[in-house]
Amino acid sequence: MQIFKDKVILITGANRGIGKSLVSALLNNG
Repeated sequence: MQIFKDKVILITGANRGIGKSLVSALLNNG
């Protein structure tokens, strides 16, 4: 289960990073 939890944390962290980059890109282009 620990490996599964680590994978979930990595996936959610990547998704958050993508979301932040998208928001920053929108703010810069806007």
